[in-house]
Amino acid sequence: MDTNPFIAELETRAYAARVPIYKVCERANVAPATITNWRKNKAKPNASTIGRLEDALAAFEAERKAA
Repeated sequence: MDTNPFIAELETRAYAARVPIYKVCERANVAPATITNWRKNKAKPNASTIGRLEDALAAFEAERKAA
């Protein structure tokens, strides 16, 4: 599985929501190093982690729209 498209989409959405990626990781209870390891192909993402990151980012996006 090529993780680069997922990472790129996650970072693009976080940037658009004006949220640092480490804050998304913090809310998702995922170590920020996880993203770095995915980028360097040192680790492979699993569905649970991806889901938590996407949920956390969606919450930030919803808060941004509500403000």
